[in-house]
Order: sequence, then C-alpha cells, then structure tokens
Amino acid sequence: MPRPAQAGRASRPAAAAAPDSAPPFQLLSALLKGVPPEELHLVLEKYEEAIKRGVVKAVPAPSHQVFDLEIVTAQGKRALRKLDDEIVLPDAAFQGWLAQERRASRLAVLKVTGRVETSLERLASGEDDFRTLLEIRKGRLQKPKTGRSAH
Repeated sequence: MPRPAQAGRASRPAAAAAPDSAPPFQLLSALLKGVPPEELHLVLEKYEEAIKRGVVKAVPAPSHQVFDLEIVTAQGKRALRKLDDEIVLPDAAFQGWLAQERRASRLAVLKVTGRVETSLERLASGEDDFRTLLEIRKGRLQKPKTGRSAH
C-alpha cells in the first residue's frame, strides 16, 4: 500500500504547480556573487545558525555543486572558501538577515584593517553609519604605530 504522501502526489494534476505560483528559489552562489569579500565572513559563520532559527530557509543542492568564494576573514586576511551550494528561499527574512550580517562583517573587517571609507550613497541608503565609521577611524588613529624604526 503506498504511503499517503505518495498517494496524494499521484492524484494531483500536473498543472497544479503553475510556474508563476512557485517560490523564487535561488542558489546561494548566485545570491552571494556580487557581495564584496569584506562583507562575507559573518554571513558564512552564522549561516547554519540562521537556518536553525528559521530566519534562513535553505536545503543543500546536489553534492557536485560547489563554488568558490573570496572572503576577508575577521583578522583582515583574504581567503578563498570552497562551499557546497544550497537552494535558498530569499524571502524578506533572508534579505534582512543578509543585510545585517554584511554590515556587521564589513565593520568587523574595518576595525581590524583600519581602512575606513564610504560613499555618500552608502551613507544616504543607511548601508553605513557615519558615527560608527568615525569611531572606528578614531580608534585606529589612537593606537600607537608599531614596526617603524626611528632612524
């Protein structure tokens, strides 16, 4: 006797899954493709926790789908990560989470590297916060410079 899920699937007409009603799933590789490397380390670090909390809705893609992603680590070093691709539902919760983690990653990298910069557009859109960037810059300027000889 077939399981109820199978019986229900077999009795449903093929036209019931109309293309315009399907959720807009996307590959994680496509969603992260245009993200700058300095905005990625916390996205990757907190990704599975976000799935556990239900903020990110994703399932693994077939195991042969792997992609490379350049990131800047929390220590400010560039690294190449090889990741298994996933199929993601990029809903409002995902978009909000991604924006938050991108901002947090960028600020963490700026604190380490000291390369504070922004644009009028980033400030106007709220992607960057002037006061936060100023505090990072002031903090970096107050640290004593090391490694320079006084010859």
